[in-house]
Amino acid sequence: MIRIHTGVLPAEQLACESLVVREPAHYPIVRRHIHEALVQEEDLEVFVVTRVCDGWFWDLYDYHSDVVHIDDTPTERLKRKLSIHNLPADLTTEPNLIVELGLLDLADPTKPVSDVWKWIIRNRMGSVWAVEQPSREHFSELVGWYLENTVDPVLQSRVERIEQAWIDAASGRLPGAYARFFENPHKNAFSLLACKALAAYDRQIREQWLAPEGWFSPRIDDLIEFIEMPLRLPEAIRRKLNSRLQTHWNTRLKERFDD
Repeated sequence: MIRIHTGVLPAEQLACESLVVREPAHYPIVRRHIHEALVQEEDLEVFVVTRVCDGWFWDLYDYHSDVVHIDDTPTERLKRKLSIHNLPADLTTEPNLIVELGLLDLADPTKPVSDVWKWIIRNRMGSVWAVEQPSREHFSELVGWYLENTVDPVLQSRVERIEQAWIDAASGRLPGAYARFFENPHKNAFSLLACKALAAYDRQIREQWLAPEGWFSPRIDDLIEFIEMPLRLPEAIRRKLNSRLQTHWNTRLKERFDD
């Protein structure tokens, strides 16, 4: 069997024993090898990297049953990977997104994917983004996620849709908590964890210690009650807070002894 792959990505890692058409000048040589393989009934893999030559082997497909055409464009490969017939319109019209997001390198799903973008978000950003029902626990997990991660700009519009869906699905005080957090989630994650670490102190002290570093936001200060799981602040922030705590208590103790 002779397999001719077209639409192959230029950076693709190809087997060293395969034939590769990287420019039109390679075409006559590859055709000769294909002819020899047909005569000798040998297997052969041919990869067409230059788009100019993609259609130059059409006659082989029509007249030789042992020659198979395999479309290895990113869109077709992703459809095969996900076991589906169609991709979302934006991936079809912008196949470069498939390459930019590294979708072809992700682990193959165990069953056909019904929602492609949900699969992308979950695999690129983690299980916290696969949650459909918002909750206090999920809110805490999101804060933890934003402590260590940022959203890929390519995915920003999709992420915003998911965030709005959580706001719409939440109940009680959660919709407002999600909405305010998403106004600047990366910055707010650090602010919330810093405020949570100082929850035993009154609001005035939290603001006094955190505001100079940009770690205090009056708009979200009350959201610390929604953090219901242990989260660890970055080392740099912990060191500064520990220094201020020591100064605070040393001053209090000195005042008590002075009295």
